[in-house]
Amino acid sequence: MLLAQLTLIPPKFVKMLSHEQLIAITLYGRHPDDIAQGELSQALTAMGVEISRTQLWRVLSDLNSSGLITQSGAGRWRKYGLTNKGARFALTGMQEVGVTMPPKNLVTPDQAGAGILDNRAEQAGPEDIIDPAGGRPPVEYNFAFLERYIPNQTNFFSDAEISELLNIGTRASGSIAANGYFKRISERLTIDFAFSSSKLEGNEYDYLDTENLVLWNERAEDKSEVDAQMILNHKDAISYLLENHEHLELNPFMIRSLHAQMMNGLIHESMCGTPRSLNVNIRDSSYRPLRFPAQLDAELAKLTQKVQQVTNPFEASLLLLVHLSYLQYFVDGNKRVGRISSNIPLFKNGMCPLSFMGINRTEYHRGLRTFYETNDLSIVKKTFLEAYRKSNEIYIDMAENRYLQEVKTDPQMNRHVLAWVKSIVTKTVEEGALLDPADEIAGKSGLGPAQEGSLIEQVRSHLQHISVIKCLTYRLNRDQVESFLEIRRAANLTPAP
Repeated sequence: MLLAQLTLIPPKFVKMLSHEQLIAITLYGRHPDDIAQGELSQALTAMGVEISRTQLWRVLSDLNSSGLITQSGAGRWRKYGLTNKGARFALTGMQEVGVTMPPKNLVTPDQAGAGILDNRAEQAGPEDIIDPAGGRPPVEYNFAFLERYIPNQTNFFSDAEISELLNIGTRASGSIAANGYFKRISERLTIDFAFSSSKLEGNEYDYLDTENLVLWNERAEDKSEVDAQMILNHKDAISYLLENHEHLELNPFMIRSLHAQMMNGLIHESMCGTPRSLNVNIRDSSYRPLRFPAQLDAELAKLTQKVQQVTNPFEASLLLLVHLSYLQYFVDGNKRVGRISSNIPLFKNGMCPLSFMGINRTEYHRGLRTFYETNDLSIVKKTFLEAYRKSNEIYIDMAENRYLQEVKTDPQMNRHVLAWVKSIVTKTVEEGALLDPADEIAGKSGLGPAQEGSLIEQVRSHLQHISVIKCLTYRLNRDQVESFLEIRRAANLTPAP
């Protein structure tokens, strides 16, 4: 019955309606029954609408956030219904193309559990329709923005902003390189990026769920497989950049390859990494992207050529972030590709990457929509700055924390170290004077010159950091360690902090 009703919309009119309108009309036709995502997908396919699972899920999430639909259940058992506002939205869409649904027994808003208007909704005024872009004229893709961008002359950031970004980026990455924490921090970056970028798409995995999935491949039972696949795709993409950061090439092939990885299992394989041949509508925006693959190919090539010439990594990063979203080269996943690609200039220039942790989701999307229609970068630039500050605080702290230094474990050497520390502390207490580890160990350890040198340095470090808390480690008693520390203090040598 539902599909029969939907076929009342002629194919030429289907193309005039947005995905949001078509979903609302579908739910209107199904009332009073709720409908699962799979059924919605079948209904849209019957109307000739091509929409991926990820796109459909995101549109449903947006409709729910806007108060147009209801949802019940979780994961694969989740179903969707229509609210009163959603009913007005659906009716207005039908009126736009001159289609009416067959009469239905509709409930009124004051009835318990009511989720749809009665027939009086047909007289609802335009002020009741949630359609922010409806009153604005269409805005086409602006070729001039990229054409007029001159690498190293056109500047998005002020000198003060660039100085701040460089200080943050080099402070974290410099400490990482100098102290050997890269492996540890790259793991944290992978989790942070997978979580935060997926969250911007409406993913329902929380941080702990994401960590378990990324590190141990443990899926959350109450979350959808789409959510899990999205996070794993993020993990694989950012891991590739981390592992190959010294050899990355910024060109259309790289952008398309990243898209194929990011959208693996989320859209049909024929659409992964290939230019879009379908029209797309941007929610809450009057922007109309390019539609022909040849144009998309030309603009992507132009974008990557210009970015390659930009010497400032943050200018290049912001340009990729906004313009890959703006170009809408792919059928889906464009913002995701913009976020992952924005890290390429940072990696190539030795800057700490942008994980998007702490980014203001509302301002980020508002900034992109503003750019789509006006090419004004001010809002999205502000969110970029704030996100880079916030997302790198933790990495700077980790990089500069001396207690997180990596330790190379060598059980045999460790036994030598503990034995010599015990021997030197005992002898120091007996003689009442500090001893030099080099004098005590040289020629007596039974090790080769290189190993003996390492042994001396490790014993010296242990002696510098010794405390009564560690007496059991060295098989000493508390009195021995306290006496050793007293002798040290008398010699004006304080323990290392």
